[in-house]
Amino acid sequence: MLDLFLMQLKMTIAIMSGAYVVSRLIKNPTVVDVCWGLGIAAVVTYMAQFYTTADRYQWGMLIMVLFWSFRLSGFLFWTRVARSHVDRRYQRLQDKWGRLKEVKTVLNFYFQGFLQAVLCMSFWPVLWATDYYIRPIHWIAIGLFVLALLGQWVADYQLHQFKLTGQSGFCQHGLWSRSRHPNYFFEILMWISWALYSLTTPLWMFGWIGPLVMIMIMRGMTGPYSERLSVEKYGQAYQAYQQRVPMIFISLLPPRSNV
Repeated sequence: MLDLFLMQLKMTIAIMSGAYVVSRLIKNPTVVDVCWGLGIAAVVTYMAQFYTTADRYQWGMLIMVLFWSFRLSGFLFWTRVARSHVDRRYQRLQDKWGRLKEVKTVLNFYFQGFLQAVLCMSFWPVLWATDYYIRPIHWIAIGLFVLALLGQWVADYQLHQFKLTGQSGFCQHGLWSRSRHPNYFFEILMWISWALYSLTTPLWMFGWIGPLVMIMIMRGMTGPYSERLSVEKYGQAYQAYQQRVPMIFISLLPPRSNV
């Protein structure tokens, strides 16, 4: 298992090295986000070619990963990199790093490569499976995946449309009135669907690495940092939003009044 993890790590570090070179050429560190999904898809595709029997159960997992990767990376490329938009989170980090900006930027790329390799361990149970029957739990997992994929697309679309209007402030419409980060919620749901897909395998516990790591990243790292920047930018308006709307999990209750 260690050898397989090191192989995954070598692949993700190589991908992130290429991503860093591209980011330097176009002067946009947001490239790292585009390569996030593509890197995981590349590793899983490689493993599917050499570590599976190419059964439909395993191909089902690969197809889901590719759909997720191409949608996410394509959206980020079109709305950010193609439009020369620099994510303010990375801009703020680089300003903070000062003279060590380049060194820490490289380390950030490689840290994300490490996280990719860890997350790819979630797919080991399915790729090494010896029981290929499609059971009801697998259809439930596929249904949950489709729900998560559509939900993430709707959240990204609503945010993108809000930005296109040129309105001041931040998006509080649609899913963003029920969760401060609905895209994070559906991302976690996506990884839960893959964990459920692996439940019938002997190594099913590895499948839950993905959801746990994603929760730690989004609840403990990415979410709090982006919210600190939002509070700095929007002040009391965003603080009121934090009091009114859950951070990640989508509220089923009607949005509370601003008053």
